[in-house]
Order: sequence, then structure tokens, then C-alpha cells
Amino acid sequence: MMTTGENGRPRLGFIGLGHMGIRMVVRLMDAGYHLTIYDRTREKAQEFAQHGANVASRPRDLADSCDVILSCVTDDAALESVIFGSDGVLAGVRAGNVLIDLSTVSPKTSRSFYEAAKQKGVAMIDAAVSGSVPQVEQGKLVIFVGGEEATFQQCKPILDILGQTCFYMGSSGMGTAMKLVVNTLLGLGLQALAEAIALGEKSLSLIH
Repeated sequence: MMTTGENGRPRLGFIGLGHMGIRMVVRLMDAGYHLTIYDRTREKAQEFAQHGANVASRPRDLADSCDVILSCVTDDAALESVIFGSDGVLAGVRAGNVLIDLSTVSPKTSRSFYEAAKQKGVAMIDAAVSGSVPQVEQGKLVIFVGGEEATFQQCKPILDILGQTCFYMGSSGMGTAMKLVVNTLLGLGLQALAEAIALGEKSLSLIH
């Protein structure tokens, strides 16, 4: 069962204020959630303090004060640095907390994160997002989720603020795996388009 604050809503923590993370935080705060924020560049987090958010000095401190912790960082190494270690999220979580990772990382990293959280009585889902800044600003991301289905259903009201469509893909790591499949398909599509344009230009030059 997900823990909640005094008002019956979960207290959210958010880690990672990149281009996507900043806009996710804005949407969550606009939806009425109280957030505690961590970014390794503290100045980014301080900007949200003016709007009522708390700023944590360490991921561990953030986890200690929140019910649901969301992360959106650049890669596997960045995720491992904020999750593990003496100052990481797992050092501060409590049984009943929920972790939502929105980063694009490898399925292997997602599964190792899931297993480490499970040992502490903490649920975790990988919720890889497809879309960019305009989509997150409008709440129109597509989200691929891996992990326990019951945890996904608990987290869906939060995910629905960020995305217009959420697909439950199966066990831990399947959300990130599907995101990588989508990225591959998009890459192949762009390559095919580039080749088609080049062929068209060559054909036109032969005509003239």
C-alpha cells in the first residue's frame, strides 16, 4: 500500500531537472501536489522553492520525506549515482514507498533498481517516456511501464498528469525495453526518410 501525507495525497519527490524534468515538475505542482526536489545543480531546484517546493540536499533526504519518488535523469550512470550509495535514494526509503523511474536507461539497470528496492519493501516501476518538451508541457507523453501491475495502477493518477497514454508492458525492465524499441523504429524511419529524399533529389537532377 502506497503511503500518503496528511491530506491523503502522496508526498512527491522529484530527482532530475533537465529539459524534461523541469516541465514534469511544473505539471505536478500545477496539479496540486507538494514536491520535494533534488538536482545536483542546486540552483535549478532553488527556483522551485519560490513556488512552495522543498529542496533536498541529498537524494537520501528527499526519499526520507516523501511517499513517491520520481526520477528523470540522463543515463544509467546518473541513475545509479542517485539511487545507490550512502547518500542515494535507497538509503532513505521506507517500506511502503514507491519509486517511479522516468529515465531512458537499459532494462538491466531498471531490473537491478527494482530488485534493490524490493529488498527494502519498496515498490518500483520503470516508466519510460516517449515524447519531447512540447509533449510533456501539454501532458501528452506516451509512457511505457514495467513492474508490478498493482504498483502501476497505484501510480497511474500521477502518470496521467504527465502523459495522455500509458501502456503496461509487463515485468520490471519491460517499460524501458519498449522505449528502446520505439527509439530504434524512429531511427530507422528517419534513416529511410533521409535515403528517400536523397534518391528523390538524385532523380530530379537526372531529369534536368
